[in-house]
Amino acid sequence: MPDVIVTDCMMPIMDGPTFTATIRQRQEYESVPILMYSGVPEEKLPAPAKYDAYMQKPVSDERLVEVVKELLEGRQQTAVRA
Repeated sequence: MPDVIVTDCMMPIMDGPTFTATIRQRQEYESVPILMYSGVPEEKLPAPAKYDAYMQKPVSDERLVEVVKELLEGRQQTAVRA
């Protein structure tokens, strides 16, 4: 079981919003925080996107690690700006 999931919006088989909606339907993943990390602006994400935090690329490695730590500590955010 992952502690946190980091996913992109643009993926070859299933896009990030569809992935997050699918994973959220599984009870064992309900409490796992999801970070949407993408070059797509948040307002252009297709619905449904069920994530706990959003970061638009490019983001420094340090900031990415900081946000993942925040998610692991339970300080969930709806959107994170780099």
